[in-house]
Amino acid sequence: MKRFLQHQRCTTRRGAVLIVVLAMLALFAVIGLSFVLYAESQANMAESNKRSFSDNTSTEGFLDAQPEKSAELWISNLIYGLQPIGDDLMNPLRGHSLADSKYGAFRVGFEGQPSLFPYSGSPFPAETINIPGLGPIDRRQVLNYTYQRGVNPVDSYVVDPERIY
Repeated sequence: MKRFLQHQRCTTRRGAVLIVVLAMLALFAVIGLSFVLYAESQANMAESNKRSFSDNTSTEGFLDAQPEKSAELWISNLIYGLQPIGDDLMNPLRGHSLADSKYGAFRVGFEGQPSLFPYSGSPFPAETINIPGLGPIDRRQVLNYTYQRGVNPVDSYVVDPERIY
């Protein structure tokens, strides 16, 4: 009689273990598939975000997103200087470049041609320039060569570091 009860118990539980194993396999398959789909969507979003920054070649508004270009532009302006027109008039590095300090921007007597020899003359002359709103001031005291916008257009001025007034 003991043998009969054991046999009966085994026959009733044989399929239950198989169903539990299949349910666990299905659960792991769903979890793995959802992970793969989520990782693929995140990779697509990251790729499109990267393309949106790399497609923009202008530096306006994206200097924070492109630190290498920002540093390259700053070092270039520090060493080689800026043009005396346009947006470069507002740059605080204007007039303080290393190459212009050593060689000057242009040769004396040859306007538009760069200087080839280091500057070995006298420093800025003691001359008085008239700045709107400030009046006459010694040129040697002017350190800011950026464009200064006044309330009226007549009050706006810019001091050019290469020009003797």
